[in-house]
Amino acid sequence: NGESGGAEYDITNPFMAKVLHAKWLTTPPPTTTTTGSSSNNTITDSSKPLPDIKKVVSMDVSMSGSGINYQPGDAISICCPNPPNLVAFVFDIISRRYHYDMQLKDVDDYEHITMDSLVFCVDTKEKCTIRELLTYRYDLTSAILKKNILISLLTECLSLPDKTPTDKHAMQWLVTKGAEGKLLWEHFVMQQGLNVTELLALFPTCLPSLPSLLCSLAPNPPRSYSVASSPLASPMILSVAFSIVQYSLRLCVTPPATTSNTSNTNSNSNSNCASSNISIAKDESQLSEGGKEKEEVPVTPTINSYIHRKGLCTSYLESILGPWLDSATPGISTKPVTTGRSFLSNRGSNRGKPPTTQQSKNKFNMPLLRIFHKPTISFRLPSSVSTPLILIGPGTGISPFIGFLEQRAYLERDRLALGRSMSIYEYIYSMYEYV
Repeated sequence: NGESGGAEYDITNPFMAKVLHAKWLTTPPPTTTTTGSSSNNTITDSSKPLPDIKKVVSMDVSMSGSGINYQPGDAISICCPNPPNLVAFVFDIISRRYHYDMQLKDVDDYEHITMDSLVFCVDTKEKCTIRELLTYRYDLTSAILKKNILISLLTECLSLPDKTPTDKHAMQWLVTKGAEGKLLWEHFVMQQGLNVTELLALFPTCLPSLPSLLCSLAPNPPRSYSVASSPLASPMILSVAFSIVQYSLRLCVTPPATTSNTSNTNSNSNSNCASSNISIAKDESQLSEGGKEKEEVPVTPTINSYIHRKGLCTSYLESILGPWLDSATPGISTKPVTTGRSFLSNRGSNRGKPPTTQQSKNKFNMPLLRIFHKPTISFRLPSSVSTPLILIGPGTGISPFIGFLEQRAYLERDRLALGRSMSIYEYIYSMYEYV
């Protein structure tokens, strides 16, 4: 952060920035409240996809005390935590495995682990707490993308003696390299976007060790957001804008296949669900060579369902910004876009203001975010303010352009002769695209 003018902040040494204000940039109102909705999964009707609603939030954070000097075109990176319920769930698994290992070694007097127990962190080469590892360093919500990760995790679980027959049989099918294993990987893991935490919840007797679990998890990288403000407006307040990430995964659920129901399912199948021949095992011994012959049964998926997902970071931000957002109205605006000058003149009036809902007036602590500055060298305004600007955002967002336009708006107040500015952006809604 040589250009930031402040301390060397990074993912291991972030600046704790206070959130000052937030508001929706889109309308009309949402169907659900935002407060406390930081879970990665959305509990809604699984028979329908999530509504096609664009939700965009503007957030102001305080740079006071950071020593950071930002410019339009820069970005800030936010370190977002995993949902607390997932952290507690995974720690319980780690703790149970640790106690099992101690009992196996016949160790009577051993130190019990806690969330604040220190372990070695590979990324920093230093010790950190288990709480830090599970909350910030590893992503508990990302989908399993490689089968070897699944095989490694479940193979260790299969080596443990205390397994229920149901868990053992299902895990054996998932790790097999035959056609059945490939089909289960595709439909059970990939199609659902299954993550490691959900896999452990599905198999309660699967107790991986902490090292094995960490090898199965992806790192939790910071999310970068372009600066959408100018320090000329307020050098100690930085604004970003982001879209709430949510999507639905369409499932083709296959009912139990038997020879008698094959003819019925073919006539009722959805055209979007492909048929396939699945080898149905009659006995567990078929998993090894020399087992009984398998019966080829055509299976046609017939039931459509949806699994709803949310982005880890944007859902977390939406939840902590609830006191501001719950009293506002997000959604998709059908009104014409306001001019840059009128937009910029209105946006400064609420900066740094606390929530105005009655609940927040009684007692409210401004949330803190782990952030660090990401300056840029090339993505800058021209050195001459008279140079015309053509700002093009084809689907990648216009947040940095807001900062550019605000910078020029404040330069104009200083009676400087500005070049003309034109913004071109792509707006995607439902089945239509606008440029």
